[in-house]
Amino acid sequence: MKELCLLYQQDNEKHQRIVEGIESSWPELFKATQSIKWMGWARQDFLPIVHLAASGLRQLTAEQYRDYKRVIMQLMQADGGIDLYEWALFQMLRSSLDSHFENVHFKREKYRKIEEIAVEVAVVIGTLVKAGEGTQKHKESLYYAACASCGVGGTSWEKVLQSPIAEFSLAINKIALSFPLIKPRILKALVQVIKADGKIDIIERQTLMAIAAAIDAPLPEHLLAELENGKQ
Repeated sequence: MKELCLLYQQDNEKHQRIVEGIESSWPELFKATQSIKWMGWARQDFLPIVHLAASGLRQLTAEQYRDYKRVIMQLMQADGGIDLYEWALFQMLRSSLDSHFENVHFKREKYRKIEEIAVEVAVVIGTLVKAGEGTQKHKESLYYAACASCGVGGTSWEKVLQSPIAEFSLAINKIALSFPLIKPRILKALVQVIKADGKIDIIERQTLMAIAAAIDAPLPEHLLAELENGKQ
């Protein structure tokens, strides 16, 4: 239940309404979150917490797991939208547990050339750029450079700025259907993005790992080394 603690925002009225709903519909979950939410976990703790909680969550029934994911989704949407960090948290939860509770169907690769998913790659790169630091001019230059580095023509930066997280999620799903040799090129461009400021913080590292898991592409050793070398 520790993942819920990372999504709490006590000053948000909508969050409070959801918490009250959890209390009435799932008292055990409510008690668990109340007992641990003040332990000082922060966003950078999310990957270790997901891994730590996975073994306990496997004790749920399939129906309870579906309810749990629904609660997580409601909490993420409680402030009117889902940010990249929240998406990564949910994705890591799913990658750890979906196969335990559900019949996961292996997807057949559809896209042999990166040009076939150029728009989607641009959306993913742009979303990661937007989440980073720097001026808008710097971000725009970084976006086009990262797109060029993996061989795609970038969607206009102005359009990227307006792309919701739902579009990012759909793009990830389509990229997951590409052939394996394409994916490392995309991951390399994403590493270029998060290294642009000369450092890689733990949230950026964990978000990249969540993206890699979502597109079913283990990070190559040389990219893992870059992440480690740039880690704060």
